[in-house]
Amino acid sequence: PARFPKHPLAARAQLRAAEALAAAKQADAAAAAYRLVTEKYPQAPEAAEARKALGDLVQTTDDPARLAATLKTLPPAERARGTLRLARLYLQQQKNTEAEAALTEALKTPAAPEITGEARYLLGAALEGLSRTAPAAAAYAEALRLQPAAPWAPDANT
Repeated sequence: PARFPKHPLAARAQLRAAEALAAAKQADAAAAAYRLVTEKYPQAPEAAEARKALGDLVQTTDDPARLAATLKTLPPAERARGTLRLARLYLQQQKNTEAEAALTEALKTPAAPEITGEARYLLGAALEGLSRTAPAAAAYAEALRLQPAAPWAPDANT
């Protein structure tokens, strides 16, 4: 693809290279290669495959450091769900400060109400873990306002 970027098979070759990197468990390099497909060949059918593979990479990564690096390669519109996953991983490891930072940054960009609601809920959990009860209560209240019937709503009410 680098030598002949205008060739009709360039997008397919780049996608195959990304798939090979993913199979070799090189998630960061694979994410960069998938992103290259979506940026250089946005109209090609391979771009849709690359976007789906990027989403799958984000959902299967269990290492917060690797996930954070992969999220940086995603377009801003596609980072929201991955950031929620990153925050959940941080909260499982009781890294509340890191979860708060990731969620605060994610809430600066507009997202769907269900994503924003869950982000507020997770932010409340992170703040509660940091013994900052007043901001945690405000985050929980905002989360419940956005999504009163969410699966996490009973936890937010308590």
